[in-house]
Amino acid sequence: MRRLDQPSLHVELKRELLRYIRERVEQGETQLPPEAELSEHFGVSRPTLRTAALSLQKEGILTRVHGRGTFVNRRALGLGANISLGQSFLSILRQLGHRAEHRMMAAAEAVLTGDEAAKLELPDPTPGRVITRRFDADGRPAVLAVDHVPLAHLRPDWDGAYRDSVFDFADDACRESIAYSIAEIIPGTAAGDPAQQLELTAGSPLLLLEHVHFTRRDRPLVLTRAFVNPAFIRFYVARTRLEV
Repeated sequence: MRRLDQPSLHVELKRELLRYIRERVEQGETQLPPEAELSEHFGVSRPTLRTAALSLQKEGILTRVHGRGTFVNRRALGLGANISLGQSFLSILRQLGHRAEHRMMAAAEAVLTGDEAAKLELPDPTPGRVITRRFDADGRPAVLAVDHVPLAHLRPDWDGAYRDSVFDFADDACRESIAYSIAEIIPGTAAGDPAQQLELTAGSPLLLLEHVHFTRRDRPLVLTRAFVNPAFIRFYVARTRLEV
């Protein structure tokens, strides 16, 4: 029996369950074992297991069929950039077959004003830090991510390190963790610094994902603007009919 660490039980369980599902599909199994067996396997209660499975069902990965059990939607599982899953860009690029790398480009103190302060529900202006990162695919820039973090949300002992995921960054550097994110998807064209950083000609297609990351207390913690070259990543969303 495997015991998962607290306090991120639901997040960790979902990751472990998704990994378990992928392994079963690789072995040709598309139906999950009964709930009692799975809860025993992961060392969690059945309600906790049910919550993780329902989350994957809402994302289109699983389908529950009354009287028959829970089945994996193989095509949804195979989507390289399913925007519902909350994967890091590094993971997405690797799943798409690229040799991917995460680079910290800059981290500087800044003043958060206007739209940035408004989205973080803070006074204008607010002291903050702007962290710029880049994700490369096969040696070419694919994604430019710019995080806007209020200084008050950062722990004073943060050493400046940044793992590839903003969720991990919050765990390492912020006073609270990220519970969920809401992303606005904005199609546009390359211009200015994003065009230069991504080595794109001005006017080239570009996708902006503007994420607001929230704490468990429903408070905005970090604002991330991710500029994505659609030549490397195209996003999908899988929807499923929930059992009534």
